[in-house]
Amino acid sequence: MKELLDKIQNLIEKTMDDDVIVQRELLEPLFNQVYGLCHQSKVDILDMLRISQLENQLTKRIIDVVPKVESSTSLDDSDKIIEQIVYYSRKKAEELYQCSIKSDSLKSRSLDFCNIVLETSKNLGIASTIFNLSNILEIPIKHHIIISYIHNRYYLVDITYQQFFLLGYNFKERYYEHPSYTKVCDIGGRMLDNGRECAKKMIEGGYLKDLNDIKKYFDAFMDFSANPKLQTGNEYLYLFLKTLKGSNDKSERILFEKANF
Repeated sequence: MKELLDKIQNLIEKTMDDDVIVQRELLEPLFNQVYGLCHQSKVDILDMLRISQLENQLTKRIIDVVPKVESSTSLDDSDKIIEQIVYYSRKKAEELYQCSIKSDSLKSRSLDFCNIVLETSKNLGIASTIFNLSNILEIPIKHHIIISYIHNRYYLVDITYQQFFLLGYNFKERYYEHPSYTKVCDIGGRMLDNGRECAKKMIEGGYLKDLNDIKKYFDAFMDFSANPKLQTGNEYLYLFLKTLKGSNDKSERILFEKANF
């Protein structure tokens, strides 16, 4: 194991300036060998920590798109509103948290950023609310999203989605465990085959409106659930919106009442 990890460390240092595609092609076979060894026998805790440290060095994103931090140019009135909400929210988040939307991972920032989106939405009179995926989908991932309703259309907003696409967490055979934690392939690796374009839209624009894209977005999270994936994007939206029944919040009442699925 030590020789293999040393080889990975040397290769990471040599390829640090290379394109993420090159890094992935060179490093994934070696990481997969490591994960294979983890499956075969109990791994020393020091080796586990070193594997994690090596993964943490690989901070480039596996999807080749940069989040957009620009004012909307859309001709669609509804899209223009949601794009302005995303734009102002991203700008405020950068100022408040001293981060770069375009280059930082934004890991563990979903609730903070959702609160900014919610405040921006309310200032514009747009019905929006925050949902915790962990609670609704019954998954071990704590991640927050926004659902908004504009001109008879629902929008799914996630401006920290890029956090799931770091190379080091997205080798497809990634799986190793310790009594205190289990590491598996992240959301990004699950989106590469059938959801790449959907992921690009969400990372770049910060929102989805197409129901097929919404289904792909949630399907990747459902890989972590004991429950089956739903058949349509509408079904996923209803799964969330039905939890708002009886809410005293004006926006949440609107979101629920407009859900004629």
